[in-house]
Amino acid sequence: MRAIALLAVLPALAAALQTPLLTALPSPQSAGLSGRFLHITDLHIDPYYQEGSLIASGCHVLPAESVGASRKPGREGLAGKFGAPGSGCDSPLTLVNETMRFIKDVLRPKGLDFVVWTGDSARHDSDSNIPRTASDIKGINLLAVKYLVEAFTSEDGEIAVPIVPNIGNNDIWPHNDLSYTPGRRNPTLEFYALLWAPFIPATQVEIFKQTGNFWIEVNGILVASINTMYLSDANRQVADCAPVDGSGAALPPQAGDETLAWLKSEVLERARREGKVAYLIGHVPPNPLNYFDNCYETFARLMLEYADEVRGQFYGHMNIDHFFFSSSIIPVGKTDSGAPSATTSLASTYREVLKSTLPDFSSLSMAPLAAKTGGAVSALIPSWINLYYHYLLTHYKHLARQHSRDPASTTLHPIFVAPSVVPTFNPGLRVFQYNVETASFRGPLHPPHRERRSTGSPVAPRRGELLSYAQYYADLERWNAAAVESGRNANTFDPLEENPEFPGYLYQTAYSPALEYDFAAGKFDIAEWLRFGGRMTGVVKEKGDDETTLVKRFAKNMVVRLDGVEVKDW
Repeated sequence: MRAIALLAVLPALAAALQTPLLTALPSPQSAGLSGRFLHITDLHIDPYYQEGSLIASGCHVLPAESVGASRKPGREGLAGKFGAPGSGCDSPLTLVNETMRFIKDVLRPKGLDFVVWTGDSARHDSDSNIPRTASDIKGINLLAVKYLVEAFTSEDGEIAVPIVPNIGNNDIWPHNDLSYTPGRRNPTLEFYALLWAPFIPATQVEIFKQTGNFWIEVNGILVASINTMYLSDANRQVADCAPVDGSGAALPPQAGDETLAWLKSEVLERARREGKVAYLIGHVPPNPLNYFDNCYETFARLMLEYADEVRGQFYGHMNIDHFFFSSSIIPVGKTDSGAPSATTSLASTYREVLKSTLPDFSSLSMAPLAAKTGGAVSALIPSWINLYYHYLLTHYKHLARQHSRDPASTTLHPIFVAPSVVPTFNPGLRVFQYNVETASFRGPLHPPHRERRSTGSPVAPRRGELLSYAQYYADLERWNAAAVESGRNANTFDPLEENPEFPGYLYQTAYSPALEYDFAAGKFDIAEWLRFGGRMTGVVKEKGDDETTLVKRFAKNMVVRLDGVEVKDW
């Protein structure tokens, strides 16, 4: 369907939800050896957000007194023009508008083959005075589709880039809870099948209405959108998958079993049979903290069985920037003898505490970071993030040790969790570069500034192999303050023109791994990410490395460079 026609249909769709929207997928833009794709996640659009409102009100209520020029956003409890980082408030329309304008004007012209959109477009249910409803969620998701379609509409009115959406835990009502009945359509999934018809191949609409899963093919890569709500243990409407070892009474297949069976037969087996590869996308990241135990174990075994086919995994939900590796249900595995190691025991302890203390990502779980703290954002951070940070480093440390003992041991590709657009800390967007063909390649987005170590000539990556990514972010405190200053002086000059990298736009480059973490020349593979984890935790010693500097850089990027927020030392 032409994009302009879809935009015209959206209002009627909101009213009636009766007419299917069918379309052929657009062709990817890549014609060379490397391609690019955008990962955007967790918009959490809040139409009720008000600039200058009290953060304590969820950024919805203006203070009774007049907001004077001396009142500064964020630092003294008031919502800024572009959002309130660290506050728990959702995304104002100004932030979403500026995000889409940056995508359309800056990122898209550089070439994007497809878009990975990993859910949670609706606002949190954080204000009892404006409770979320099913209609509210649908309306905000309609708005999100409108934003994405407009950003990727070509001059002839067509949707120019394939968009691969995914359901978030806040995109359903009540949040987290998505029911499942074998062989039957789910009303929530029927809504998204209709709304996302321009993105879902027509031949997969029926299975999507039952399970919420689908895939598309781009450049020989099967991009699979997995409904992680049927794997997440926060979903109270479904049960855990069947035990991996077949123990226990025979049970009918659960929602997670059906999802993983679909993933194996329709995506992974297809990729193997047809000589293609797969990217997996979802909202809730696949780790032992987020998934039902049996569902996670089955998923982890699938990743091991199809290690040659799966070339990348991309998730959102947690609103922080990090990576990890697939491993057993015990988060970091066991020693060679089968007994838990010290790091395994420690990580298991972290896991048990984290399982009981992880926030409800459907509510105002991150507040308050930007409170009245003597004129500065509190240096305190939600305790679960500090705990999770140490959990991750323990995970990296164990795997690096295991690999150093047995270099031939299997370690799967890193799983990338991108930061959110909603300013839990600062907003973020990510663009990956990947190999289109099995041949030489152009090199990473930002080549290393020095080659302090050599690992031999880079091996030509395989199709779908990730080459690099560029992480972008918006320094909201800077731009909110600039907007206040501009208003105080009745200045018609756009304060965003002061952005030295992209004048007139909200976003700037945060980092690329090659530069930030000093990767070896041309390296972005499993071994390099594993080595990076070892370098951060002192397992891998290399000349010129500073372990403290590396972990501080990682921690700073984890909270998307929000000043005044620090993760406790490792």
